Amino acid sequence: MKTWTKQAEERLAEYLEAKVRREGLEGGDAREMKEDLSAHIHEEVQASVGDQVGTEDLERVLGRLEDGVPVVPEEPGKRDRGRKWLLFFGVIFPVLVSVFEIAVGFCGAVFFDPVPTFWHAGLVLSLPALNLWLLLGGRNAGSRIQGVAVGAAVTIAAIYALFFIPLLPLSAIALIAWGMGMLSLMPLLAWISSVQISKRVRARTAQPWQFRQGWRIGMAAVLALMIAMEGPGVWTRYQLSRAISEDTEIAESGVSKLRSYHLERTLLRACYEGNRGTSMATDISGWITKGWRIPAGMLGRGSFQQMDSEKTRDVFFLATGKSFNSVEPPRMVKESSVFGGRGRAFEEFEFDDHLGGDSVAVRLKDLDLAESRFDGHIDGLSQIGYGEWTMVFKNGSAQAKEARCQVRLPRGGRVSRLTLWVNGEPREAAFSSVDKVKAAYREIAVVQRRDPVLVTVAGPDTVIVQCFPVPAHGEMKIRFGITASLDGDRWELPRVVERNYGVKRDAEHSLWIQADRKFEISGGPEMAGAMVDGDAFSTQATLTIGQTLEERMSVRLADVDEEPATVWCEDGFADAGGKYLERKTRMGMRPAVDKLVVVVDGSASLKSEASVIRGVLERYPNVEVLIADDKVVEVSGGDLTRHGFSGGRNNEPALRKAVSMAKEGTHGAVVWLHGPQAVELGKSEALLQLLERGSSRPKIYDVEVVAGPNRLSSVLGKEGVLERGPAIDELGRDLDAFLFALIKGGPEVRAEWRRAADSSEMEGQKVWNHLARVWAIERSQSGDPERPKIAAMYQLVTPVSGAVVLETMEQFKRHGLTPVDADAAPSIPGVPEPSTSLLILIGASAALLRRRRMEGGEQ
Repeated sequence: MKTWTKQAEERLAEYLEAKVRREGLEGGDAREMKEDLSAHIHEEVQASVGDQVGTEDLERVLGRLEDGVPVVPEEPGKRDRGRKWLLFFGVIFPVLVSVFEIAVGFCGAVFFDPVPTFWHAGLVLSLPALNLWLLLGGRNAGSRIQGVAVGAAVTIAAIYALFFIPLLPLSAIALIAWGMGMLSLMPLLAWISSVQISKRVRARTAQPWQFRQGWRIGMAAVLALMIAMEGPGVWTRYQLSRAISEDTEIAESGVSKLRSYHLERTLLRACYEGNRGTSMATDISGWITKGWRIPAGMLGRGSFQQMDSEKTRDVFFLATGKSFNSVEPPRMVKESSVFGGRGRAFEEFEFDDHLGGDSVAVRLKDLDLAESRFDGHIDGLSQIGYGEWTMVFKNGSAQAKEARCQVRLPRGGRVSRLTLWVNGEPREAAFSSVDKVKAAYREIAVVQRRDPVLVTVAGPDTVIVQCFPVPAHGEMKIRFGITASLDGDRWELPRVVERNYGVKRDAEHSLWIQADRKFEISGGPEMAGAMVDGDAFSTQATLTIGQTLEERMSVRLADVDEEPATVWCEDGFADAGGKYLERKTRMGMRPAVDKLVVVVDGSASLKSEASVIRGVLERYPNVEVLIADDKVVEVSGGDLTRHGFSGGRNNEPALRKAVSMAKEGTHGAVVWLHGPQAVELGKSEALLQLLERGSSRPKIYDVEVVAGPNRLSSVLGKEGVLERGPAIDELGRDLDAFLFALIKGGPEVRAEWRRAADSSEMEGQKVWNHLARVWAIERSQSGDPERPKIAAMYQLVTPVSGAVVLETMEQFKRHGLTPVDADAAPSIPGVPEPSTSLLILIGASAALLRRRRMEGGEQ
């Protein structure tokens, strides 16, 4: 250690004071600059010759320092010492690992995605770029610029090293046991290299105080960028953990804060994680909140207990007002990347915990609806329609998958045919009790993994369609037919309200409708009117599949009688004593509702419709209005738009209160205006008890203003305490007409049925045999103990019956099922069914022609 003369020490102090004055620094900055300069000067003086430092030695060092010239020339061997290692671990290794992860997504598929966006990829790749610049040419830049680069590089490496610390125990084990695990060690090694590069640059800088300022700027910039990218996600994860808390007060606070602000992609990703998710991987925010559990679990300090997926999905709805599977799935499920196409090797497999279950649940990647067509025939005389929807699913992944969707049927409609193509040949379904068809499907699909398709009721006029397996890199084709009576002059077209598959970008939906009279298509995109087609009218259109999934469309017939004509049909399902079935109608009187309560869903989905609903309700001042919010709110119709519709709301408490209020009247009723209700129920039994007990049992009319899955209506519909309200084409008009009819009462059409053994006993005109299925639909809605048998006999999917197609006859026999004969299955008629008078006219003409020919032969 060299000794300093007193004069040299005084000169150094004088120089430092003058330097900070010239730089305009004060306080802590001035002190730090003096410390840095003093340390730097002492280091250079130590390298000079001699044992004592005098003023001459000091002036020589200060002169070179002011000119920015390096004081000590580096020895050739010393300059390259360790440089190769820094180049490898600080530049080459980070580049290789980063490019591998961006292209393949190994870590993103197994643990967490460290480069989910372009911003993250740019940040990660800037680390080796900065280190390379500093090693090769950074010394030629100013000290502050060097400091910014060093501060940014060290901070980036430190942040990612912290992210990967939970994996270090696993990496160490893998490295020792299998020679693997270096990938997760990269950030730590890069951080060590960056720190060493930082020391080298700082030792050579001409202006250490500027270098230090730049270092702080670089660090602050990286931290600010990382906070901007991950702060919202971490906030969302934290509030999500509170929202699923068992403590009601904490849970309500968490949901409230998420409604105020949340990052939707983070919430959505959380829905695909947890105990019923499709992947164990998460994003950076999820890793920050739960990554530490890995080493804690290995050390016996914690557990790997996963988040409840169902609760998370409920929170997604409560925060956004949307069902989680109505949104395109997150990146770990939907393949995409910074370079376009990632994770083929590691993201191919998805867990589907809902296979063979009763819910649509998660959206699956690479499973798409590729082709779709709907063929329909409406008979205005019988006022019955029948349509067939054909779907082709394609699976682009390497694992077999189950396609699931909920389909809303026409009002009062039932599925009456189900077909699956096996090896290119159509196979018809067997109809039986719900338990029986589900048991067969689960054994064949889930256990044997063969080719069944299942349709069961999921709610009022709603079925769930399930088919498995859609083979890996293959397709599956199904068809289901629907029988339904007209709703006035309208036959509502079916639509998908919830699905677990995507839609091919170029996929189209072919629509063909035929009727015995003129009609038009209302709702949806503008279409050409019905054209004359022989003895009928028809129209054909090609739509995007997206329109069929989102738009409510109806066929509206012209010249429909308010009171249907007397008609009859030959019932092929009945025994000989009742082979012919006749339907007469008469007009009855529906009692007026004397206590009407309207429940308005407070979710965000109804915000755009609030003004229309208010306009209708203002015309009925005696109607009581409840808003289903976190707490039930009583309002007048005019105050409706003052309410802030946000997030998703559980409507069950409001319905309970509305039913209690409606019980005060002799003929009470509840009209429920709602959007999606994609939340599991907490107290459905309390609501069912109110509806089932007491002398007054008001009806709940379900009016779907905005389409979507509805868990509450599924439960209430299966119990028979919910009646579907009108299908909405134009909200103001249709809602006003419905409320007016309820309050005023009035005529309603009632059917009277009669059977006979001979057609000569029938009155009216003969129509197609879907009339018999309409009779069976009515019977299946009654309390008849034979309704499961009737529904199966008439090939109907009802709350007590379902349909399943199996691959072989042996499978049908083993489960006690008999498939429908293809000749007995319903189909789309080529021309409208002829009436009795037309048949008589044709028969008379034929007889007259035969007689003339005979007379001509005699002559």
